[in-house]
Amino acid sequence: MAGNRAADDKNGKLAYLLGSLYGDGCFSHADRNGRIHFGSTDKEFTEKLANIISDIFTIFINLHVSKLSLKNNKWKDFYYFSSRKLYRHIGYYDWKLHKKLPDFIKHGKSKTQAAFIRGFFDAEGSVDINSFRRKDGRTQITRHVKCFSNDVEILKEIKFLLTKFKIQSNIFQSKKTNHCLVIWNYSSLISYQKYIGFYLKRKDKRLENAIKTYKKIQTRWTLETYEKVMNLRNQGLGPRRISKKLNSGNIKIPLPTIEFWIYRHGKPLNGGTINGIQDRKLIAST
Repeated sequence: MAGNRAADDKNGKLAYLLGSLYGDGCFSHADRNGRIHFGSTDKEFTEKLANIISDIFTIFINLHVSKLSLKNNKWKDFYYFSSRKLYRHIGYYDWKLHKKLPDFIKHGKSKTQAAFIRGFFDAEGSVDINSFRRKDGRTQITRHVKCFSNDVEILKEIKFLLTKFKIQSNIFQSKKTNHCLVIWNYSSLISYQKYIGFYLKRKDKRLENAIKTYKKIQTRWTLETYEKVMNLRNQGLGPRRISKKLNSGNIKIPLPTIEFWIYRHGKPLNGGTINGIQDRKLIAST
């Protein structure tokens, strides 16, 4: 059992490392020995990878820093490393050579798959929370977890892994060869937080804030509307089918509101409040 736990721990660390390298790193073949390059403006992130490399392969990583902030105080310092020794250990995992995930990730345990996704999103991911004013005067909020890549195939692999955690995502072409994978809706963000998450605290905090905005769902719905939703739920219908059924009639209720009632046990209360939160001009959106 102890041996299995050690192997699982090693696979998780290696999966996180590869996810990070596939996102922000480079497997270089400029010389016959090969070399791994990685760089980030996040010192904490770069140090974590150096520690993982030391733990798994007993390789000392010498971190370098470009003090870009000295040239312009709006710029962030850049932390980076390169290693021939690391390439000797993981060069055969180069994504560009094989265009497929290592078997220990794609067919591995869920914790290993989650670690890989976490590494990629720590490197290339972001959490967007945006709001805009609708024509009816109310404010609409959108929140997404995103990651970008010039290689759509790696995004397809990540999308496939996300489905194993019941996380919905779509891939869009953003600019020329650049593509964006987007995770959306309340239940998928909750699942991402629960099963994947971010190692980087600033991203993890932003995800928490994005989820909290669902608590400020517009509160014009009556208890009668709420009871209709829950009756349909008790009949075995999911949020999307409930939304479609209600919206075909006179009730136009946003899908995120239905998800909030079902998954977060929110409920319209006195005079249009949800769980005591008064916010008459705020609605939710994916």
